[in-house]
Amino acid sequence: MTGTKYYYTSDQINSTRIITDSTGTVVYSALFDPYGGMQKQWVNTYSPSLKFSGKERESKSELDYFGARYYDHMRYRFISVDPMINKDEALVNPQLWNLYSYCRNNPATSQIIIRSSSQELFLILFEKSYVNFYLSLSYAIAGT
Repeated sequence: MTGTKYYYTSDQINSTRIITDSTGTVVYSALFDPYGGMQKQWVNTYSPSLKFSGKERESKSELDYFGARYYDHMRYRFISVDPMINKDEALVNPQLWNLYSYCRNNPATSQIIIRSSSQELFLILFEKSYVNFYLSLSYAIAGT
C-alpha cells in the first residue's frame, strides 16, 4: 500500500464519477448509462471497486453487489429474484411481477428499492432527476 489518499466524487445516485489523488490529479473519470453500463471513460490510472450506484463491481464477474442481490448491468437484470412483492400494487402494475427487473425496466423514470437481508434500505431515484443530469452531462461533453 502506497499510502496515497483518493477523493471520490459521485453523481446523484452515488455512481463514482471522478476520483482524484492527494495532489488533485484526476486518476479516474467515467460516465455510466442508466442501467450501469460504462458509457465513457476518460481517465483510468486507478480502478475503484465502487462504481455504478456506489456499489462494488466484482472484477471477474462484472456484477454489482447491491447488498442482498447481484445486478448484471449487461443484461439489465438482477441475477436472483426479489423476495418481496407488493401483490396489491402488482395487480395494477404488471411490471412488478418481474422479480428480476431493475427499476421496473425503466431507470430513467422509475424508482429502485434496494433491500438488504439484514435490514431494509430504500434508495429512491426521483423521476427524471437522473435523466436530466445525464442529458445535461451528455450535452456538456458533446459541446467540448
